[in-house]
Amino acid sequence: MCGPIALVQEGDIIEIDIPGKRMDLKVSPEELERRRAAWKPYVQAVDSPFLNRYRKVVTSGAKGAVLED
Repeated sequence: MCGPIALVQEGDIIEIDIPGKRMDLKVSPEELERRRAAWKPYVQAVDSPFLNRYRKVVTSGAKGAVLED
């Protein structure tokens, strides 16, 4: 599963509301669903044992990107 950041494409409009502390991707729900269905995760080879462990146990950016065991 991917979050909305993974679905942003070149040329998309992002509305930034500083007082409201929000960022909104101005794409229709139907288009987001189409992108989500076509999305494939990017997996890069990792040579570092630390980065390999980090990849396996880190939380998402929305949860603070911290290590969980």
